[in-house]
Amino acid sequence: MTMPEAGTSKVSKAIRKIPITLLTGFLGSGKTTLLRRMLTLPGWNETVVLVNELGEVGLDHHLLGTASDAVMLMENGCICCSVRDDLIGVLEELFWKRLHRQMPYFKRVVVETTGLADPGPIVRALLSHSLIAERYALDSVLCTVDALAGAAQLASQPESLAQVAAADMLLVTKTDCMVGSSGGKDGAVQELETALHALNPLALLRRSVPGELSPQLLDEIDARDRLRVPADLETGEAGEQNVAPSALFRYRHHDRVQTTTLRFARQWQWDAFEAAMRATLERHGDRILRIKGWLDVAGESGPVVVQAVGGTMFAPEKLAAWPEGRRNAFLVCITAGVPPDAVGAAFHSHLA
Repeated sequence: MTMPEAGTSKVSKAIRKIPITLLTGFLGSGKTTLLRRMLTLPGWNETVVLVNELGEVGLDHHLLGTASDAVMLMENGCICCSVRDDLIGVLEELFWKRLHRQMPYFKRVVVETTGLADPGPIVRALLSHSLIAERYALDSVLCTVDALAGAAQLASQPESLAQVAAADMLLVTKTDCMVGSSGGKDGAVQELETALHALNPLALLRRSVPGELSPQLLDEIDARDRLRVPADLETGEAGEQNVAPSALFRYRHHDRVQTTTLRFARQWQWDAFEAAMRATLERHGDRILRIKGWLDVAGESGPVVVQAVGGTMFAPEKLAAWPEGRRNAFLVCITAGVPPDAVGAAFHSHLA
């Protein structure tokens, strides 16, 4: 079986996909404050914002109204469940109105989720709906984490864990509000950042305070540069096990979330990898919060970026060359209650 071309579709190539940024984060973590600042940056003025809130009366669209003239409020529940179909309908309507010039031209869409939303089902809806997948591209998932309450939320709220696991960038907010403690303000923030890195080692980790958001920060999440090799993976630390033909090793993990890295010393045939990925997703379902990494695929000169969220596999993306010329193929698997050997079982079997 031939590997599909990334981003292929039935739509004419003249139609450039519209990037979608998914902004998530637990209640009160500063999503709206961040979004108001984002909309003032160069290149973000032609943006449609979709705001989802809990309750019958929404407030965020009023707060955002001074920053953007194109704000759409979706109410009546959580965007990841009852409102998810509305999101698809709104995106379809936006595309056709844009195409027929029935509304102001826009270059991107930002979806701000409710603080209780699990991003997994939202990502799944965006990827699995054929019309949306042909017209839009999920550019990045940004997650705000409250420096004051983030540690407690990670310990008690499953939604907070899911948000962190799905993120391409983690922004620690309210660091300016931290008061001195026995370990110092910076020590408390660093402790939170260490926990976040353990949960999602592939996400860019940055700090953000109100009024301080540079354009360069958002440039860092460009789709071509999102995937990095964590230093502890690159050096082979964190308890690597020598299991041929792939190696398993675990990062420090939360009580309910485990991060397991699979390293591959051999090339994959694409159909074998696809079968292994689908078997893993079908077996473990929503307990697979995220899988992301790159592979050495037969017939490809550079790495092939693969990822999945909540049981749905993204289209693969081919890169032109291996960073620094090293074929360090790996997958990072963030799971809820799936033992490391179970995560690697299908991949080991199909590669062997």
